[in-house]
Amino acid sequence: MAVVPPINSVYSPSCDARLAEGCIRGLYVGALWGAFFHRYDTVPLPTKASRGQIMLRIFRTRAVGACKHSFLLATFLGLYSGSSCVAEKTMGRRNWATSFVGGLSAGAFAGLTTGHPHHAMTWGVGTGLASMIVYGLQGG
Repeated sequence: MAVVPPINSVYSPSCDARLAEGCIRGLYVGALWGAFFHRYDTVPLPTKASRGQIMLRIFRTRAVGACKHSFLLATFLGLYSGSSCVAEKTMGRRNWATSFVGGLSAGAFAGLTTGHPHHAMTWGVGTGLASMIVYGLQGG
């Protein structure tokens, strides 16, 4: 289990650094996720496509999936890291509430990507509660 230094320690990273770290992690994890798990079975293929055309379409679909997932996961993790850090700096300590704030903002973003505004609220609260539970299970 990783030991997180107290936020008033000289080793505590700034909120900008934590936001950047979340975005960078999201970029490479999202790229890998999108490249390997993005659906390519629905790639529209011409009826008489050569092997090269098929491979090019599959490559394009995977590349688009990797870019899309990279952007979404980078934004999600960046929002979580940044908003939980701001909550920690405001409250002066790290606790379940700061984890909830991070999960709330990240989940609300994820809910907005569906195109239904009510998903932002439900996904935000759900992700916030999940973040609280994980924080508690980690010994928080």
